[in-house]
Amino acid sequence: QFTLAPGGRYYFDLSAMDIPGTANSNLPDSTLHYVPFTYVGTVDAYSLKNEADKDTTPYEHSLFIADYNVKCSLQRETLAEMNLIYGQTYTASNVNYTLRAPSVGDHHRNEGEGSGLAPIDNEWDTIYQKSADYIKNWYKMRSFGQDIGTGNVEGWYLSRGGHFAAQATFWARPTLPERDIGFRPVLELPTDLAADSLKAVALIMAGYMPGEQQNWINIIVKNGESFTAPSAEGLPRPDGISEDAQLYWSDENGNCYKPGDTVPADVSMLSITGDYEVIYLPGTYGAGSAVTDMKPHNNILTLRGALFTRVGYTQVGWSTVDGGEKVYDFKDI
Repeated sequence: QFTLAPGGRYYFDLSAMDIPGTANSNLPDSTLHYVPFTYVGTVDAYSLKNEADKDTTPYEHSLFIADYNVKCSLQRETLAEMNLIYGQTYTASNVNYTLRAPSVGDHHRNEGEGSGLAPIDNEWDTIYQKSADYIKNWYKMRSFGQDIGTGNVEGWYLSRGGHFAAQATFWARPTLPERDIGFRPVLELPTDLAADSLKAVALIMAGYMPGEQQNWINIIVKNGESFTAPSAEGLPRPDGISEDAQLYWSDENGNCYKPGDTVPADVSMLSITGDYEVIYLPGTYGAGSAVTDMKPHNNILTLRGALFTRVGYTQVGWSTVDGGEKVYDFKDI
């Protein structure tokens, strides 16, 4: 449906979604600011709306699926109570996704119908049939599904993965957190978006994210609209930048943004940098508004000329404290 290549990896910030459980130790970023998802394109499959919903009518919709279980050691009931099994709204860059578990089927297939579960147009098997590479890191790591068993396993929960990607596991309602089953979310895109509604923005990092072969990752933003500069937490920090220093982003035109700032719609690349704020202040008796410049780490900054006024005085340079002696001349670096 969208002009994104199926199989591409994109990162989403789930840190504010309050997902219960213990963060998967295999995640590249345990803070969940940068969770990798694979875009699977459009699937003709069903999803469920609640525990009583048995409507398995397939419909065409586009999905991202997480490359990892993001949380483990939790109960499925807890996820359901938080609307994470059947879906809650997750908004990123002005796009309202549905964040939920995938449908996985609710009973064994008849002989000759192949591997997987029935109904055969569940999302897990539909994705797996498109490409076995779209569902990653499933070995010894089962994932909760939406469905509840029918027939001779009626009322049991379903998980997928473990020792085979197409394997299904039925288990009774647990009374303790399940240690080897986790929450692997999918993100369902709205069906009313135009095909060219999304674009990728490359984030150039100071190093490699675990599992990446290059020093950049991609995020998804709304095409033609400004977007919010992403968090720097969870990414490799530039060498020589202290842990408490503010990290910034710079675009292809040299403009700088703090995390949370608005980035213009035409930006397609952001590079992380350890810029510093240099603030010019008029002092107690001066007049004029404060001015802020950004100084990139390891780069020189040419100081500004006169910015402020005071009756009977002429500004001749810069001090580092209010009322102090001149330390810098104009245009010093």
